[in-house]
Amino acid sequence: MKTLAELSLNATVAKIRAVYGKRILNEQYRDMLGCKNVCDIAEYLKRNTHYAQALAGLDTLTVHRGLLEEILQNCVLEMYYGFCAFQELNKKPFYRFHIVWLEIVQILNMILRLKANTAGDYIVSLPASLLHMASFDIVSAARAKTFKELSDSLKGTDYYTVLSKLDSHSDFTQCERNLRTYYLNWLMNTAKESFTDGVRDELLLQIKTQVDLINIINAYRLKSVFNADVKTVKENMLPFDGRISKRKSDELVNAQSVSVFLKVLSETVYGKQLPGIAQLNITDGGMSAGENGEIFPASAQSVEFERQLYKLRYNLARRALEFSTHAAVSLHAVTYLFETELKNITRIIEGIRYGKSVSYIEKMLITSDG
Repeated sequence: MKTLAELSLNATVAKIRAVYGKRILNEQYRDMLGCKNVCDIAEYLKRNTHYAQALAGLDTLTVHRGLLEEILQNCVLEMYYGFCAFQELNKKPFYRFHIVWLEIVQILNMILRLKANTAGDYIVSLPASLLHMASFDIVSAARAKTFKELSDSLKGTDYYTVLSKLDSHSDFTQCERNLRTYYLNWLMNTAKESFTDGVRDELLLQIKTQVDLINIINAYRLKSVFNADVKTVKENMLPFDGRISKRKSDELVNAQSVSVFLKVLSETVYGKQLPGIAQLNITDGGMSAGENGEIFPASAQSVEFERQLYKLRYNLARRALEFSTHAAVSLHAVTYLFETELKNITRIIEGIRYGKSVSYIEKMLITSDG
């Protein structure tokens, strides 16, 4: 039974559902696939989607990809913050989950630029909307010229504790893994401390699914693309128990071939939702879109395999938004869905930029089709 406090948040749930009703639809994605360049896409978004107000003052004839993506990202961030502020949810720790993740993304971007010796360039690409929401001075952190300067700029935050265990010799993958581990640990602990019974369980279902799918895809890529050994795969797994049993998780990591990996996966809660997975014939070649829009080598079947894994989480979020009456669950779900929408737009832009066919780009999108 919901508490009086939870019942009072029904207005937030209703608001979230109403805004999600204005999302980009499948037919609109198909329209965008017919665009010739980023200017055409910007014009389409300006005229036909819920981004119209955010893009109202934009000259779409001269816009470049970076600016368009920044505006869209700020729009989703402001939307998220609006949901939180509607009933003062932003005063409660859990509802900062998206801000915390975006802070980590900014720190990772800064580390990446430090390693590429382009740290100064980051100042001009700082996300405007995040500046007044962040728990630390992003501008000061972005001025760091060394890893130690960056770490020192984060003193007083949990991020300093994470980075203080690393140094300039730590590779980017290790930095990313440690920060992502911190985030998921924070997210799960905050959910457990902030909620009870149904709300907590619904949130943990989404979070544990996120953990499992990250680990599944990382292990799969390491085995299929990089032919990594078991030790390397283990080192790159997130140290959390998800919905997959410890025994099955170990079997996935220890699988000596991709075919064995897929057979073991077919016997898990996720594999049972992907019929025919054990019979896939994965070979090298082609490209695959990562969770953050990055591109990886993969076969055509591999592209579809990863897309279907991402769709499992996408569909879980859609079901949560449709059926849950809890504000925290609804907000967590809709934030993921709008982030997925942004990634779909990015994949369309990237596909058109590199001259990919409409059918190829369409297969990269995470939508309610298929």
